[in-house]
Amino acid sequence: MSQYTHSNILVDTQWLFEHLNHCNIRLIQADMNPQTYSTGHIPGAMFWNITTDLLLPDYRINFDPVAWQKLLEKSGITDNTTVITYGDFPGTGAWLFWLFKVFGHSDVRVLNGGYQKWLSEGRPVAIESGFLTPTESGLTQLSQVRARCSRARRQTTRR
Repeated sequence: MSQYTHSNILVDTQWLFEHLNHCNIRLIQADMNPQTYSTGHIPGAMFWNITTDLLLPDYRINFDPVAWQKLLEKSGITDNTTVITYGDFPGTGAWLFWLFKVFGHSDVRVLNGGYQKWLSEGRPVAIESGFLTPTESGLTQLSQVRARCSRARRQTTRR
């Protein structure tokens, strides 16, 4: 996959370029402004709006497993999908990695360097929106997911 010590967490842009058309890989770009996606994104990426897809109206993280499951389903993500996360800002991919782990997704990775590195290397970009056939997501162990979400919610509200 790559030369990283934790290649199960980070993927490099060359590896992603070589696997762009793999049917079991889903790219998720998250940002607060949809215009960043519509002006150019990595081919095949799905856009998640941080404000409307991942946060509640009061800007707390939405830990509702049902809302998460619907988001996965509309993005074509199943329990067996390898998810690669990135955003316009460097920390976005890592935040999404954490969120996927809170919800129990086992195969999620972060694009090292994110979209900025992808662009700086002159890699291809797309402007059309990706279309995927919605899937039925797992979340097979809903009680475990609810317990993890509850712990995460308590930890994020202590601050």
